[in-house]
Amino acid sequence: MLFLVLVTPVFEEIFFRGILISALLNFRDFFPMMRTRIKTHYVILFQAIFFAVLHRRFQLIPFFELFITTFLYGYVYVEEDYNLFPTILLHIINNFFVVFLYPFL
Repeated sequence: MLFLVLVTPVFEEIFFRGILISALLNFRDFFPMMRTRIKTHYVILFQAIFFAVLHRRFQLIPFFELFITTFLYGYVYVEEDYNLFPTILLHIINNFFVVFLYPFL
């Protein structure tokens, strides 16, 4: 259980925010015509949907709640100048509540 709370968020944030958002933004910036069509919030929206779809099979949290939470992580990542530490911290706090407190609600 501690693995789900402490280790999993680190790897998920590195992949979904650190790699996926950065890769999509770099792809967008590589093509000048794409820069005006694909805004940053669309990239955040895509990664949130992608994350929520991949996690939906575990049935721990309803899809919409997971989508909103992940969209928030993406927004914080971009607003904090692409720093993963705040999103990792938020993700750890969220997983703590899901793993240890959610079963009692």
